[in-house]
Amino acid sequence: MKKLGFLTSLMMIFTMCISPVYALGNETPYFTNMNGVELTKEQYNNLLKGFSHDTINTMSEEMIDFLKDDTNIQKVSTTKYVKVSTKYVNNEAVSTSEEEVSKAEFDNSPKESIITKSLITPMFAASDYVETDYKKITLDVTFGASISTKYVTLTNVWKQIPATKSFDVLAISVGVPSISFNFNGQRSGYQKWDGNTINYDASSGNWKIVDSSTIWKKGLGLSQNIVDATTTSLSNSITVVFLSGALPFPVRASYQHATSSVTLAQSHDYTLGTDGMGGLIKFSSSVWSKYDNTPGLYAELNI
Repeated sequence: MKKLGFLTSLMMIFTMCISPVYALGNETPYFTNMNGVELTKEQYNNLLKGFSHDTINTMSEEMIDFLKDDTNIQKVSTTKYVKVSTKYVNNEAVSTSEEEVSKAEFDNSPKESIITKSLITPMFAASDYVETDYKKITLDVTFGASISTKYVTLTNVWKQIPATKSFDVLAISVGVPSISFNFNGQRSGYQKWDGNTINYDASSGNWKIVDSSTIWKKGLGLSQNIVDATTTSLSNSITVVFLSGALPFPVRASYQHATSSVTLAQSHDYTLGTDGMGGLIKFSSSVWSKYDNTPGLYAELNI
């Protein structure tokens, strides 16, 4: 059965790679995404069953074509609400603590960052303080009529805008053998700030493919340089296609926010493993302290 499942997956990849692109003919497209993919209203609304508008807007043609006419789109989701408290001394982040909180606390938090000035050294209160922010992190596993093709989406939404804006990292790994995630066209990502969208397609140098023969040590990540001008809204997301007929289908995902300035190369200085930040991203010793150690997410598809 395992050999049959593997051959089936290979056939699906071959089909997805060589399938011709069909235009809408004389029909006026209802929606055209950032990659030029045209959709009818029916196709767009169909995709909304499994994806947000922003994800559809940045998905590749290959990712969209496989599901746009599928009327059996379903998804399973898990969400965490996280409170982030960062201590600054002389305006430099020195420590960060993370706490999972309720949806109610997240919803009731103010729109602006909570700044608690130093009571120990009041004369340095302007540069010594604790910043508290909240973020919502969601992991979705979406599939259609073919359970062997699974779309995994990790999305982070900030309730307040963090003070430090550098290279944040999103990563995904699955706990079963899988193929296709390292194929061009089978992954997408975006950063949405103040209503503007940065589209990270498969050719972006911000992706990192982590290959391994060991479960949970194989996957991929995307580094996103948070725009300095962001003031009102910020979200980050990646979507990856995995071809695997395995059930249950376990997934781990991690979003890590940089609390100090880092380069793209430093943000790529990690391996994957359950002993990493968020149960997945294992930064090198020289980079580890530069990230906030946000709790990770775990989901398991079993139908």
